[in-house]
Amino acid sequence: MLNALVDIILRHKRIIPVIVALVGIGAYMIPANSLALAAISGSGNVLQTVTQSNSISASNTGKYGGAFADFNLQLNSASNTADVALSNHGGTIKDSGNVLQDISQSNSISATNSGDNGIADASHNIQANSASNTADVHISNHGGSYHGGKIKDSGNVLQSISQSNDIQASNSGSSGSATADNNLQSNDASNSATVHISNHGGSHDSKGSDHKSGKISDSGNVAQSVSQSNSISSSNSGDHGSSDASGNVQSNSASNSADVHIKNH
Repeated sequence: MLNALVDIILRHKRIIPVIVALVGIGAYMIPANSLALAAISGSGNVLQTVTQSNSISASNTGKYGGAFADFNLQLNSASNTADVALSNHGGTIKDSGNVLQDISQSNSISATNSGDNGIADASHNIQANSASNTADVHISNHGGSYHGGKIKDSGNVLQSISQSNDIQASNSGSSGSATADNNLQSNDASNSATVHISNHGGSHDSKGSDHKSGKISDSGNVAQSVSQSNSISSSNSGDHGSSDASGNVQSNSASNSADVHIKNH
């Protein structure tokens, strides 16, 4: 289902990457005695993506030297919001109203020393990521007098957040040290999707017999993913050296919320 959703969203030329998207398609009516029924196809799809990256590095190769990457602050904050409304009377809604939202955030700090009697220090740093994806999708299709509406491959939502923090201190020289102390790393992420799909079949004739009823297929699916990682490392490979990674705080907070309502009359 996930691969199909990505294919649905990416194969349409009308997808516009934006940070805040508001898509509205007005309803319109075709007379019941008309052979042609209203249709919405390949419309109202939203693709939103944010990529953020911070990197700090310090290195020393000489004797009695030092590499210091201390007291740094790295912050990432991102949000994607999509509000999609599709309304059709009779006919078909196809490959429309799909939302793909993706946020990728990374922070990196490193200190490296390879000289004898040297120091690599990556301490007292703060790395924080905050991200949210919000999608609100409403699709309504009203069947005509003789034909029920159809909704296919529409109103699907894919939300993904990836966050990582990395702090490294390494020493390879003799009588050296590597320190990565008192760092704070935090990740906060949330995905929220609300999907309402309503389809109304055709009316009854004078004898109460049903005409062609409406159908909903491959629609209103939601896939949500959050990936978070914090990494702090201190390493020493030189003789008479030391390695210290003390007093660090790492925290992750994540939530996925999906509210899906599908009605076919």
